[in-house]
Amino acid sequence: MSGCRSVTHKKEVQNHDVLETSDISTDNFEHTLKSDDFDFPVPEISCKIISSTKYKISLITTDSENLEKYYKKLKESNWQVLRPATSGSPVSIYFNGFDGLVITDSKIDDVGNREVVIDYYNGKRDNSFEYIKKYEDIIRDFFSDDVIYAISEYDISEATTKLGLRGFYVYTDKIEPAKLIIDKYNNIILVNYDQFVISDIDSDGEDELITRLGYGFGRYIITLSAFKYNPKEMVMLCKTQYEQMGSLDMFIRENNGNVEVIAGKQKNGEIDVLGSYGNLEINNGVLRPKKKDIPFKILEEN
Repeated sequence: MSGCRSVTHKKEVQNHDVLETSDISTDNFEHTLKSDDFDFPVPEISCKIISSTKYKISLITTDSENLEKYYKKLKESNWQVLRPATSGSPVSIYFNGFDGLVITDSKIDDVGNREVVIDYYNGKRDNSFEYIKKYEDIIRDFFSDDVIYAISEYDISEATTKLGLRGFYVYTDKIEPAKLIIDKYNNIILVNYDQFVISDIDSDGEDELITRLGYGFGRYIITLSAFKYNPKEMVMLCKTQYEQMGSLDMFIRENNGNVEVIAGKQKNGEIDVLGSYGNLEINNGVLRPKKKDIPFKILEEN
């Protein structure tokens, strides 16, 4: 059986290399998408590509005929429509037993331009029906006020092998799938991140989960968090928020067992590394790189 399952009960941390990019150029206004361009189904249409990564594409098109053929082909293959688009919401959700597609298709003017955003949720394919069922009651209880359409596990690699963590997508009646992590004691922890590293950051002989999340427009905030196990569950060890003050962003990566903080820029999901701020440390409850003179302002210390 598959590593996920659809459910109809009334109940409502992506691999750490999620910043991989596709090779699609975003400069060509009349680009023609091909099915081989991505690891997930895309429409074969003429379009202007706004942005693209390994798991997401945003585009503008007037090629409505071929776009409708794309939707028809999805329905005729093994993609189940969990949530159709309506006049009140341009968002539709598709699920194939492992993976999910969240498609936002919006009409943006009266001359036929449509903005289409396709998000791909890549599920694992090596877990049994019984395995997913083990976690279903835990997840359903947590999302008690929502309708669950489907559950699938996603790969968090060494976070599973080193810390016993499991990541799940939960497809509900909300616009996007919920992304959650269950620890080795079967507790749900909410960990929103775009990067993570496993490292013994507090030098106690046990590994911790260190995450990075960047968000905001105009005012860009980076949140660095560290999670560790106590005898009963995984808990937050500390969290520090930074505001970006210059043109360079802050990212994290593993470096010889440490968490290195790097300076760079991101375009279409790919990081251009332009320098290093040194290894991440915990100093009086604050997560900060060894280099103190950095173009970021600390906003919050836990």
